[in-house]
Amino acid sequence: MATLSECCEVIHQATLHPMPDITIRARRLREAGLLPQGGRGIHAAHLDAKHIAYLLIGLMAYPIGPVVKVDRNTSKIFKLKSAGSIILSPSKRENDWIEVSPKGTFVNGIASLLEAYQHPEYRDFVSGSVQQIGITFSQNNQFAWIKALQNYIRDASNLDLTPDGTKVVFGNWKLSKGMECTVTLNSLDILRISNLLKTEAPNK
Repeated sequence: MATLSECCEVIHQATLHPMPDITIRARRLREAGLLPQGGRGIHAAHLDAKHIAYLLIGLMAYPIGPVVKVDRNTSKIFKLKSAGSIILSPSKRENDWIEVSPKGTFVNGIASLLEAYQHPEYRDFVSGSVQQIGITFSQNNQFAWIKALQNYIRDASNLDLTPDGTKVVFGNWKLSKGMECTVTLNSLDILRISNLLKTEAPNK
């Protein structure tokens, strides 16, 4: 696991998002209790997959306007739920699958992806099947999503998808009206960021 400053630096290198903005957002999330407090140097607090997921949501959570609201928006977004768990399978074999978003929330979905990328058995498959994660904002709503290749989703019947069938939705996209703004992270960005972790294989 990595410290907050290490996470911020890797996210900056992976996304090319300005470092000062990442640092401010991270500080706001830490002050709000979403990231661990800690000392400096060898005593600095380390972030696990869920903490890094909070940080990534914080990066996407408020693309315009005062960054002071990033903690409030992150708290709203990480609680957004999907209609069910996302089961990705590279084959038709019964035991060949991985569960993303096991508790149905967006933050758990991102954390699951970060952990899966760190295991050789899943790394190539997940990075090839999951294309993007993102948040779409409208005048009166916001919803999060994970974009995955449909032929790798074992059963999409229990999931809420966008009209084009490409994105698994967390929240309610049907409430969105008016101007929209979408912020995304692609699979390569997430793969690079996942290298901050050293995790065990996801549990089945």
